Amino acid sequence: MLSADQININFQKAKSDAQALDDLAVQIENLAKNQLDQSINKLSGAWTGANADIFIGKERQVQTDIKSVATDLRKVATDVRATAEEIYRTEMRNYEIAARREAEARAAAQRAAEQAKNSASSIADAVKNISKGVPSPEQEMLENAKKVFNDALGTISNIFGKK
Repeated sequence: MLSADQININFQKAKSDAQALDDLAVQIENLAKNQLDQSINKLSGAWTGANADIFIGKERQVQTDIKSVATDLRKVATDVRATAEEIYRTEMRNYEIAARREAEARAAAQRAAEQAKNSASSIADAVKNISKGVPSPEQEMLENAKKVFNDALGTISNIFGKK
């Protein structure tokens, strides 16, 4: 499981990568606009005719294609940001769930350890009492039940024995 810091670092890295794509798109657009425009203008002044027109048309098509690449880069940057945000939210939600479950597991383990400690203490006390000859509560209940049963049996014998 990633830590909250690792999730945040990954998110910041994705946003930085998206910004780098946006910056590259700007550079490409500037290249298409400035340098190709200058090249077309210089060429137009120095070369005329049908072949010049064809070549300049192709250069304009390249300029359009380059601008299209810049637009596509911006779309990719936008998608990277959106995906990064979705992943960030999902990872943080998973982190919070895992942290909550881990805390619950720790609390349950603590309760179990406390119960085990209490049980061990009760067993140790019962062993001490047995070794000292002190009856346990269960033994006392059993002895009392035997007495009640024997008394009841004696009473029944007396009733039926006197006929």
